[in-house]
Amino acid sequence: MNLCEIINKLSYFWKKHGVNQMLPSDIEIGAATFSKDLFFNLIKDKKINYFYAQKSRRPNDIFEFKNIQKNYIHTQFQVVIKKFNKKIISNYIRSLHYIGISKKKNIINFKRDNWKNISIGAFGKGWEVNINFLEVSQITFLKKIGGKKISNTLEITYGLERLLSIINCSNTIFKNKINKNCIKYNFFMNDYYLIIIFILTKMYMFKCLQKKLFYISFNYFLKIINIYNFINSNFYILRYEDKIFLYFFQKYSYFFSNFFL
Repeated sequence: MNLCEIINKLSYFWKKHGVNQMLPSDIEIGAATFSKDLFFNLIKDKKINYFYAQKSRRPNDIFEFKNIQKNYIHTQFQVVIKKFNKKIISNYIRSLHYIGISKKKNIINFKRDNWKNISIGAFGKGWEVNINFLEVSQITFLKKIGGKKISNTLEITYGLERLLSIINCSNTIFKNKINKNCIKYNFFMNDYYLIIIFILTKMYMFKCLQKKLFYISFNYFLKIINIYNFINSNFYILRYEDKIFLYFFQKYSYFFSNFFL
């Protein structure tokens, strides 16, 4: 099975269960939850039933040399349902069976794990799902986003590359040229010029805010978070400086959530 096939299978499964397809974000983001369309719909407390496949970028992951089950660019399949029923967890198990992972042949464990992301003011309670002692999914009951309380919202995140490694009994999907190029980039190209790019992007965000271009400024806000992840991956940010950056992200995630409410 390849990446397209597993996306098609999961899409077909969740369509059968009344979930609609949503287009992924067109901006570089670190997690599928950062999708701007999802962010706006959640803070407006709309009834949503969405799934989408999102490319996510995590510069820190390529430094985890001991753990080969990580990619710089990986694919997440995201299911977000508001006002869900009690059968949702059993539906998740069925979705695994549908793509070829059965409980009889694999060890599936649910480990209690709360999730939070300060950058977008998000928090939730739920489980980390491990298959054969490898984390493949996160099931989260979202409680906050953009600092705003939300209720009855479930998020299921599938790590597609890891699921494929279990289905195909192979780790070759993690051994690719993109990862090797990104390791070289982080060592040789990721320097102090990124801080200049960070400052310039931040200036563009403020300029858009002055012109009341709030939707465009939110796009720049997401870009700033992605650049920060690159800078942080090379340890250019000290601990006390990190708190300043996170305060900035938290402040403006609250600002955008209040504006678009």
